[in-house]
Amino acid sequence: MTAEFHPRIRDERACYLSSSMAVALAKLHDTRLHILHISTKDELALFRNDIPLKDKKITAEVCVHHLYFSAEDYDQFGNQIKCSLWAKPFGARC
Repeated sequence: MTAEFHPRIRDERACYLSSSMAVALAKLHDTRLHILHISTKDELALFRNDIPLKDKKITAEVCVHHLYFSAEDYDQFGNQIKCSLWAKPFGARC
């Protein structure tokens, strides 16, 4: 398979479902969770920004390049941007 299939295999729905399942489990078990590399705007709704960081049990982060590239960039960059699960269609990015 070539790089342009990557966002079809790991699409926005898959990203949201995996993050939402992890958040639900963390809440259920009252445990800490940190999710690396949030890659879609829908996932942002899973996290609160209205409490102090010291009081948070569930946190997340995003890498700048995850916000910059989109699935449309595969034609130009190919596997150079397929190193993680983040190159989504332009409108789905955080």
